[in-house]
This record gives sequence, C-alpha cells and structure tokens, in this order.
Amino acid sequence: MEKPQREYVIRDLVNWYIELKVTGGGEGLTNEDINNKEEEYRELDNDTLKRVWKGNVGEWVNSMQRWFPEEYEKRGYDNPGEWQFNKLINEGDVDYGYLNYKYELPYRKYI
Repeated sequence: MEKPQREYVIRDLVNWYIELKVTGGGEGLTNEDINNKEEEYRELDNDTLKRVWKGNVGEWVNSMQRWFPEEYEKRGYDNPGEWQFNKLINEGDVDYGYLNYKYELPYRKYI
C-alpha cells in the first residue's frame, strides 16, 4: 500500500476502535488510549495492517447484513468486507460510518 492508502486504513481502524470501545461502555477511554492504539497501527507492516483491518473492521462490515449479495458480487467480491476494503484503499471512502470517531469521512479529503 502507498502512504495515502495506509493512512485510510489506519484512520478507519482508529474510528472502529473508538466505536467498539464507546459502544462497549467506553468508560475510561482517553485521548491517550486512542493515540496509543493509532501508534500501534502505524507500526504494522502493510500485510499485517490489512489482516488487522480484515479481521476486525472487515468482520464487522460482513456482520452488518446491510448489503445484498448482488451489490458486492456484481463488483467481483465474495463479501462486503472485501468490497469495502478495496473501496477504502482506492477511494479513501466507505459505505458505512461511525457514530463515535476521530476522523471524518471521506478520509481522502484530508490526505
């Protein structure tokens, strides 16, 4: 992944982390916690970063049941997570969002 693509993935993971923590209660979640998690993501190599996204955000996206199979299959993807990951790295945007976040969508407008 090129630098902008990495940044899109990192920003999406940070937003997912915040959403996960806040919807799980969020007590004690600080800016320092968020910044530390973001730094952890930044230290990952590209392959690991992709695996982390797919194993966390991708699984969450797949569980949404928000899209009919025709919507992603006609684009050549087996599941919505694959489709949204490719949209994320190619466009800096996605078709889902977060109620609690650090970075606004679309991510590309800041990079």
